[in-house]
Amino acid sequence: MDRNHFFAEVTRICALQGITAGEINDGCLPYVFTTSGSPICRISEHGEVWYREKDMDTPEKVEARYYITSACYSATEYVQAMEKAPTLKAVDSSDKYKLLLEHNGVVLAGIDMGQQNGYQFVTWLYTYDRSGVTLGHYYPNKYSEAKEEFAIRSGLVSEHKIFNKEQMLDIYRAVNYSMDERADLSFKQEDALKEIKNQIEKTIPSAAGVLEAERQSKLMQLPGFKMGGM
Repeated sequence: MDRNHFFAEVTRICALQGITAGEINDGCLPYVFTTSGSPICRISEHGEVWYREKDMDTPEKVEARYYITSACYSATEYVQAMEKAPTLKAVDSSDKYKLLLEHNGVVLAGIDMGQQNGYQFVTWLYTYDRSGVTLGHYYPNKYSEAKEEFAIRSGLVSEHKIFNKEQMLDIYRAVNYSMDERADLSFKQEDALKEIKNQIEKTIPSAAGVLEAERQSKLMQLPGFKMGGM
C-alpha cells in the first residue's frame, strides 16, 4: 500500500470532523487533541493504530480515537483494494474505474479522484451482454455505504438484515438508557450491552457525541437552566 496515498486519505477523512494530523514521524502519522495538544494516537504506514490508555482521559479524546480508528481501517481496505483492482472494461476507458466486486450481474467499482477529493464508489448493473453498465448508484467517499448497497443490490444480503445509521443510533440510545436506568441488570446482561455499545461506536464513531449533544440540548430547555449550571 502506498504510504503517502494512504496517509493523505486518512488525513482528508479526519479533517472533515476537524481532527488534524501532525507531521509524519518515524513512518507514523500522529494525531493530537487540538484544544490541549495532548496525544490521541499514531497510525503506522500499514494501517495499525497505536494509543496509550492513559491518554484516553476524556470522552472527547475517546470519540476522536474511535473516529480515527474507523477512518484508518476503512481507508486501509479500500486503498489496498483500489491498488490491486483491474480496470472495469465495461465503462469508458477514459474514466478509469476499477472493478472491486461483481456478483449476479451487479458491479461495485471505484475511481480515485485525487488526494483532495478522495474516491468515488458506484454500483452498476451490467447490460444484458455485459458490454456496458447502467443504472449507477454513486457514493462519493462513502465506501461502507457502497458495499452495503452492493451486497443488497446483488442479493448477497437481505436488506432486512442491515440497520441504517439512524436505526443504529436508536439502538445506541436504548442501550445507554438501559445501562443508566436499569438497576436490575445482571452482569451478563450488562456485558452484552457494553459489547453492543462498543460495536456501534466502532461503526459510528460520532455516536457518543450525538448523545452528549442531545443531552446538553435537553438541559438547556429546562426552566431556569443557565450555562455553567442551574
